[in-house]
Order: sequence, then C-alpha cells, then structure tokens
Amino acid sequence: MTQIRVVQRPKLANVKKFYFLEYFYIVLESIRKQPDFRQAFEHFKSLKHQYRLGESKYKKLSDTAEPTAKALLRYDYTFRQVIAELVDYKLLEESAPDAYRLTKTGHSLLDVYSALDPTKFNTKLFHLMESQHGAFRFLVDFAYRKNPSRQGLLVFPNYSPRLLQCDIRTSGDLRAYMDALASRLNQDLIDHDCGSVDSTVLTADLACKLQEGGLMSPDLSTPFDGEKFDKIIKRIRDFWTKTLLEHYGYPESPSSFEIWTYRAKRIGILHVTEIFPSFHGRIVYPTSILATKTRSRDFNPICDYSDGKRLYLHVPQWGLLRDRFVRAIHHAYMRLRKTYHNYYVNIAALREYVCFELRISEATFGHFLGEAYRLNLAKGLKIRISLEVDKLPEETNLTYLKREPVLVDGRYRNIIAIDMA
Repeated sequence: MTQIRVVQRPKLANVKKFYFLEYFYIVLESIRKQPDFRQAFEHFKSLKHQYRLGESKYKKLSDTAEPTAKALLRYDYTFRQVIAELVDYKLLEESAPDAYRLTKTGHSLLDVYSALDPTKFNTKLFHLMESQHGAFRFLVDFAYRKNPSRQGLLVFPNYSPRLLQCDIRTSGDLRAYMDALASRLNQDLIDHDCGSVDSTVLTADLACKLQEGGLMSPDLSTPFDGEKFDKIIKRIRDFWTKTLLEHYGYPESPSSFEIWTYRAKRIGILHVTEIFPSFHGRIVYPTSILATKTRSRDFNPICDYSDGKRLYLHVPQWGLLRDRFVRAIHHAYMRLRKTYHNYYVNIAALREYVCFELRISEATFGHFLGEAYRLNLAKGLKIRISLEVDKLPEETNLTYLKREPVLVDGRYRNIIAIDMA
C-alpha cells in the first residue's frame, strides 16, 4: 500500500474551487485526444455536458442551451485550474506553448477510470492529493477532535426568515430575525455537542457589517428594501458559516473547507450534506477513521502514513450489516412517512438518515439498497420495498441536482415505500 509522508502544515488553501473528481478525468481525456489547448477545451466542454458537471458542488440537471459568453469564461477558468492541479500532481506536462501531454503517471491514471465504478481512479487521485496537501487526514482528525462525543459531527445551521416565522418589513424586523437566528444557531450547537458562541456579540457585529455595507439602516423603523433581500440573506449566511468555522478552529477560508469536504465525500472519507431531513443546514461527519490498526472487518485501509497511522474507510460487508441496514431503512422510512404523511417518501432524505445512523457513504448506501431490493424481489426479507421514479430530474425546473437519485438495478429511483411482508 502507498505510504504517504505526513504533511506537518496541511495546504488547505492551495486548490481552486471545483469539487467533482470527474473533472480530472475529463481534462486528462480531452488532452489525450487533443494536446492543443483550444481543441482540448472544446472536447472538455463536450465531456462536461456528458457528465452533467455543474460549476458548483452540485451536478447540473440539464444543459441544452449553448453556453453564454460569461459561462464560457467560467468554463475556461475551471479548465485552466484543473490543468494547473494536474501539472502539480505530475499527471500533465507542458509540451509546447498552449499545449500539454499526459505523463506516464497520467496515462496510468486514465487507464483505470470507469464511469460505473470510479473507485480506483479516486483512490489514486487521493494519494496524489494527500501527498501534496495533507488535507484529508487533517479534516478527519479535525472533526473527531472538535466533537468526539458525536463521532466527529460538525453542524452549520441555516434558517431562513420563513423558517423562523419572521416577516421582514423594517430594519427592526431584520434585526429581530438576526437575533432569532443567532439564538437558534447557538441552541443547535449545544444540542449537537458542538459548544456554544456568544450570539449577542456576534449579532451586533453582523448588524454593524450590514450597516457599513448599506444593507441595513441603524434606524430600526426604516422600511426594508425587498430588492436587497437575497443579497442580505446571503451575507448573513456567509457570516455565520465563517463564524462557525472560526468557532471550530478551522484555519482557512470557508471556500477551502467546502472544496476539501466535498472531495472527501466523493472518495468516501467524509459525508457532507446541505439538506438533512430533521435539521436545517449543513452537517459534516467522518465515514473513516485514523488509527494505527483496527480489528474490524468493516474498515478498509486506503493509505499508510509515515508516522505509522492509517486512514481506514468504513466499507462494511453486506452480509454482516444486512439486518442492521434493513432495520435502518425501515426506521427511516417510518420516520419520514410520519413527518410528511405520504406513503412514498424521498429516497434521498431516507439515505441521509441511514448514512448518518450507520456512518456509511452514499456509494455504500446505494450498493446496499440494491442488494436489499434484490432480496426483496426474491421474497427474502421481512419487509416489502417498492422503488419508483416520481419525476425524472430532467423534467424539473431546477438548475442543479442537489441530491441525486439512487441507481438501483440500472435505473434511477427517487421515491420509496416499505411495508411489512
């Protein structure tokens, strides 16, 4: 197994803002076919559309329209940033001005890629990233240190005015919302063993920042400018994200935290979600452990570190976890059915409950649900599972697919019903 030197000072701020590991594949593939930068960029655009890679941490639902000039500039920026990172990992090298070629390592990495199972590709990328940046080990250790009683759970609550029943008509109403938000955030931190913050001082600081930016009047009777609503809410959300990361002791920017946690999610090291059924906001927790050794067969080593520690991914065996998994999906289904009063419930919401309870990755959940469904068809379970497609993602008007449907038996499903057999 590859041994990785421990990076004493993790380089968390050294990568730019793209999340999908598929970007490394499509850029390598584009340059393999077209070494010239411009020609490779055209191929990159085509593959970007094929793999539905959005410009955020969410995948795009559809991209039928021709990109605007502004969008093309963003595509170009992403393309250049991925190339720069690939050069850092010695997967690409410049062969001429505005031309690149794959190195031997780059060809080797490209050869192991499989769209159906990118595990080997992602693992090799992990080794290259970790050798240079040390970010993944840092994040796992960071989470466990900050909340050992909840197995590394970090919460980032986020409540809109509507959720807190705040009708904003004046600056006074906005301040009332900010006070209610700070109080609720603090209570969520306490409830999840994440400490507490001085919400009064922080709200006053936030109000000053909004006033300095011309987004809030010090006169609380001033009518609220509804045209600035989205900008104000974003400023408030960004303020609290930054504040909570400082509270946890994260040493870099919120942007770097997002990049590395979502990359870690795709490798199976952390789980992160912006939407959890019974919690408003983002939660992050490890689906791996850092240890010198483990006797559990549920943990597979992904790398050795030079100080004798190993990073283990939680990849339980289906045969050993089957009964517990079936109980977990049934319990989650009943919880969601009671909440939403529907016979069919959203599989993505159910997935969040089950992943959290069992501390498994989304990939493991999808594999296990497929195994359970096949047993169900063979009448080998004490429950009956019905999986359906409510509405295809492409049939919605959403811009981004924030929670992907689950692939079971070659078909995407997004709603589920469970009965006792």
